[in-house]
Amino acid sequence: MNTVNVILCGVGGQNVLRAGELLSRAAMHAGYDVKMSAPSSGEHSGESTSCHVRWGQKVYSPVIRQGEADFIISFEQMETLRQLPMGKNGVAVIVNDDVIPPRAGRESFPYPDNIEDLVNAVHGTFHLIPAKHLSGEDGHVALTLLGAFAAFNQCSQESWVQAIREWADGDPESSLAVFHQGQESVHEPLRIEVGERFELPDSPTPKGVRSFDEMLALVKTLPQRRVAIAGAENKAALHAGIECVELGLGTPVFVGNADVIRRTSAEQYPEFPIGNYEILDARDEAATAERAVAIVRGGDADILLKGGVNTPTLMRAVLNGKTGLRSGSLLSDTFVFEYPDEDGIRLIMITDGGVTLQPTVQQKVEILKNAVVVAHALGNVMPRVAILAASETINPNVAATMDAAVITKMNRTGQIPGCVIEGPIALDVAVSRKAAAIKGTDSPVAGQADILVAANIDTANALAKSTTYFAGYRLSHVIVGGTAPILIASRSDTSDAKLLSVALGSLMAKYFEEQRDALKR
Repeated sequence: MNTVNVILCGVGGQNVLRAGELLSRAAMHAGYDVKMSAPSSGEHSGESTSCHVRWGQKVYSPVIRQGEADFIISFEQMETLRQLPMGKNGVAVIVNDDVIPPRAGRESFPYPDNIEDLVNAVHGTFHLIPAKHLSGEDGHVALTLLGAFAAFNQCSQESWVQAIREWADGDPESSLAVFHQGQESVHEPLRIEVGERFELPDSPTPKGVRSFDEMLALVKTLPQRRVAIAGAENKAALHAGIECVELGLGTPVFVGNADVIRRTSAEQYPEFPIGNYEILDARDEAATAERAVAIVRGGDADILLKGGVNTPTLMRAVLNGKTGLRSGSLLSDTFVFEYPDEDGIRLIMITDGGVTLQPTVQQKVEILKNAVVVAHALGNVMPRVAILAASETINPNVAATMDAAVITKMNRTGQIPGCVIEGPIALDVAVSRKAAAIKGTDSPVAGQADILVAANIDTANALAKSTTYFAGYRLSHVIVGGTAPILIASRSDTSDAKLLSVALGSLMAKYFEEQRDALKR
């Protein structure tokens, strides 16, 4: 079957990413698997910005490669030319007739006066839409262009209406009216065959990978990643590396006391050919941590896994400004567990139970964004995020509720894209639709939260561990925000948890690689 590939482009301030989110929602409500990425996301006026949206029966990568785009939706004419090489033969180009004079970074392109001829030259179809004229204001240009695009695809009218009602700020009926004007501006619809849709669960949004078994099966189809194990003389860490090989999850690089690693392997796992794998000698914990971090930083390994090295020592090496794995973002731990809800097993994330002690509002935003990246890597293009508090009431005397209200408003005004946020919201309402119905909570997040953001490290850590020790759920976790996935396994984690964390780290490494490749193009 075919996958539909859509590129949206424009300049900062034109709500290109918000339009991508709306398009993603409509495709998901129509029953498709959806991926979205933002190869360029300039926020300032005049800066180029774009996003990719792909959907079909099953989509693994959010990145559209050159010559693969079925549609280009352009908010500004010059940006159309930047993206035109991405279109396939017969690409349909929907262009806003707005003109924004070039600024820094865009001067090298003379402003086009024959854009239709250029589109025709690459064997595409051209549709110039007076979006600003039809919408009456800048904020509705996205709705007008997507209305025009709606005449070209299989998403049902019901899917668009549902998506717009969820997406719109303020008056959804006004947004729907503008969307319909855009639909009416295109008179010759073009149909692209996508193939048979899969059936949606009762929850209206497909969730990508829904279980750890699905995640393991997916990782086994991917190229194996190199896993640097810091402190591999530890028996549990050595065993994790061996199981990575046996299960096809990754290739270990054993870092630590080489003599002890070889001796332990010979005594405990005599059948394992330890000599076939790289062993990097380091004689103390600090040296082990530094060497393991160095090979990840240098690209000789893709994932960092804590072995026998203690966590503070490893994190000092990770956080070193000159030789570590910092990217300029806040590092945070995302804990993932399997939860059997009303629709069956699905994955839920809890953050941050391992790094930031008492996060500020801005730090909570960074922690949340890191968890959203994990959700995207798992194929959940629009995760539902619950900012937890004791109740849904905003109380000026309860800091957690005030933080939650601010973050929710930031999401609804487009400042935190790629997810749907609700807060403050209590745990029962966040994860149980029955509890949400009893309490009368009407929210797209209620009963269906994919990410739980706790008020502080104590709450997140206790909540995460309760899923294992009280409920017996399977778990994995990964630290994100650095240049590579970092796996800080607890000494009490089971072997299964360590292996699932490696599998999660492998998906994260693949996602980071795709994002880097997209930014290079």
